[in-house]
Amino acid sequence: MKGISLTIVLFVLSCAAVFSQTGTTTGIITSVKPHFADTYELQVGTEQLILIPDPKDKTGKSFEINRKYKDLIVEKEGVYILNPKYAGKTFILHYTVNGKGWKCIQSVKAKGK
Repeated sequence: MKGISLTIVLFVLSCAAVFSQTGTTTGIITSVKPHFADTYELQVGTEQLILIPDPKDKTGKSFEINRKYKDLIVEKEGVYILNPKYAGKTFILHYTVNGKGWKCIQSVKAKGK
């Protein structure tokens, strides 16, 4: 009986660890700046979220987020900035925490839609 209880406890703890590696934040994107090795940091409230380039895109100009918001940041004069059409809008951003502790954006959704 103790073995079963121990197994259940270990299972619950391991599930909690898996689910704690994801998160959601809601807010307005206030800044975009280069982070590390072609990644970009987006400031949303007090959260710093990382946008990872799509490894399938050889140009390095698209990112690993849902297709609707693939133009979330755009290149202007060699620098990436927040697309002006999204300025001041509130978003719901889903992220995962990678092995480096970065909160990597997985999907973006406009709040209220």
